[in-house]
Amino acid sequence: MSDSTNDNRTILAIDFGTCNSCLATCAADNNNVELIHLDNTQNGTISTAVLYCDHDDADREVFPLVGEKAIEAYGECDEDEIAAKKYRFQAMFKPDIVKSEPAKCCATDFLSGILRVAQQKSLPLSPKSARVIFGVPSEAGEDFKQALKNIARDAGFGEVETMPEPVGALFADLGLKQIELADALAGYLVVDFGGGTCDFALMQNGAIVASWGDMHLGGRLLDDLFYQWFAEQNQELAEEAEKNGEDFFTMVQRCRKLKEWFSDTLLTDPKYSGSKKVGDTGGRIRDLNKENFLLRARAYRPSATFVKIYQHKMRQKLPEKLTAGEPVDLIAWFENCLEDGLRKNGKTWQNIKVVSLAGGSSLWFFVKEYIKKKPVKLSRHKRPMDAIAEGLARSVSIKKRFATLKEEIGNHLGKFFEEEIAPSLVESLDNCAEHLAEKTVAVLFDENIKPILREFRQEGGSISDLKEKIAAAVKGRQAQITEDAKIIVAESIRPLSATFREKLRAWLKEKYGINLPDAADENYATGEHQFNHEGLIDDGVIVGIGYFIGGIIGGIIIGVLAFSGPIGWILAFIAGVAGGFGGAAAMEHIPLPSWVLKMGLGDKKICEMREKMSGQIYRKFAASLLGFTDEALAEFTEQGMDATEAAELKKASENNLYSQMLTTVDTAINAEIERLDVVNML
Repeated sequence: MSDSTNDNRTILAIDFGTCNSCLATCAADNNNVELIHLDNTQNGTISTAVLYCDHDDADREVFPLVGEKAIEAYGECDEDEIAAKKYRFQAMFKPDIVKSEPAKCCATDFLSGILRVAQQKSLPLSPKSARVIFGVPSEAGEDFKQALKNIARDAGFGEVETMPEPVGALFADLGLKQIELADALAGYLVVDFGGGTCDFALMQNGAIVASWGDMHLGGRLLDDLFYQWFAEQNQELAEEAEKNGEDFFTMVQRCRKLKEWFSDTLLTDPKYSGSKKVGDTGGRIRDLNKENFLLRARAYRPSATFVKIYQHKMRQKLPEKLTAGEPVDLIAWFENCLEDGLRKNGKTWQNIKVVSLAGGSSLWFFVKEYIKKKPVKLSRHKRPMDAIAEGLARSVSIKKRFATLKEEIGNHLGKFFEEEIAPSLVESLDNCAEHLAEKTVAVLFDENIKPILREFRQEGGSISDLKEKIAAAVKGRQAQITEDAKIIVAESIRPLSATFREKLRAWLKEKYGINLPDAADENYATGEHQFNHEGLIDDGVIVGIGYFIGGIIGGIIIGVLAFSGPIGWILAFIAGVAGGFGGAAAMEHIPLPSWVLKMGLGDKKICEMREKMSGQIYRKFAASLLGFTDEALAEFTEQGMDATEAAELKKASENNLYSQMLTTVDTAINAEIERLDVVNML
């Protein structure tokens, strides 16, 4: 389909169906759809049927007839009249347009007949000045699409575009705001239950991931069910109709209309029970209620009239289950078709978020009742027979709306990032740095260095011995500190990830009325386009941060053991204390008596050492996680930080985690926003 956003032609959409077709128009820049009423129906449908008259005297400006007029003209004639006028009735030719030349001719004549009827009725049907979109089955290949394009062109519709029918249903739901885009992207099942076929298509993230159906399961079977109901209660009228050749018209027209009335009635009055006239036959069906309908639907056998019509008049081969002579449960047929298709495609109801019902037969109560038992949302149009055509017609205006919306979101995304994301990230990483520093100091100093210093103060010894003991203790705890740090980081980042996503959801909902899926929606990460459903930072990033922190821990251990680090100034302090008593301990390997150490290495001094070590380690984590500006480093230097530490912090700040995570989150947020482009790819 063309992606042009500058094409402002009116959209003319055609849902070319097996039994019924529907036409609708919509301006390219609004959401107002108008149905084109070609037949005398309340909706925009027209029967996909053609009646030819091969008699030499046939009016070529009238024939071939299409739609209801074709059915009525054919149904009102007996066999002799049909033979005399050389009538040929054609229907259900759509599935064969690729391989059958007669089917192509029927389709071309049907579509050209539509234009003729529209002109006669002065209807707004002008394909030459419109952008024409035809719906095609989800499983249609390029050969079917090209055949349809050729047929449409030959019929007078010009160069047309095609769009999968399930996508049309999706645009109908989006246009009427009956579903959330998030739900549709997570798992959108279209049940297109029409007069001739029952088709299913599952979409995820804008792609059709499974499609299946049954070309024999359709509302025409229920037409026959009501015809049999009529024939049983009005035997003489039925025999007369068969004798006069009116059985066809009675089934496909009179009984079909009664069936549609009864289906609509049960929607508003499930307990309805009564009788109803069958057209102008003079007969009626009594005891019309849900229970009697179910008894017949669960034990259906095709009537001889049905077999005659579809095998001889329409030249359609019936499936074995309808010719085997055994009763067929029509309700179970629908349910099994749905469930078998899911299973064969490796899908379950957990992969579905919303079910959209299209096609006139989807109005039946048993369809709704079955879907309602499932853990899904249900979308059903007031006129499901028009849904796909309406969606096709709205598709361009909806795409334009989402393109404009995406551009507007992009223009304001920077402010959202600055006000909502960056401050939360800074606060979280600063808290993380404090937690990491406190945990590291607790393990290194409180659990190891402090006991060694107290023992050294109590028992005395050489500075070299003290140095070796501290170094061994510190190195021995490196692995533990590293693992603890990874846990601390993971516990900090994981909730932050979900928090960011919720902020984005809230912002999009409040400002633009768009819902993203919640974090629990597992289907959100499935389909052709992969997106993280848990948050904006996946586990791979968190694991990478863990290794990043492990490297920082290694650097801190080296710094602790260096002369410029904590162990260096601890030893220097002790050497200074000893030197104050005559310099006897000036040499590193000379044992120092405990009484000398007790005078200078008290608990207060050890506490000062801890605070100094804590500050130094916190600054190392803060530089690596958040980064320090040159101004902040200058301020630290003025407060007494030496040049060596300042250089280390400057280097750590250049590759800080905050900058990396900003890029990661920014990429993830933009990926979420790009999901709006899925609509434009449909």
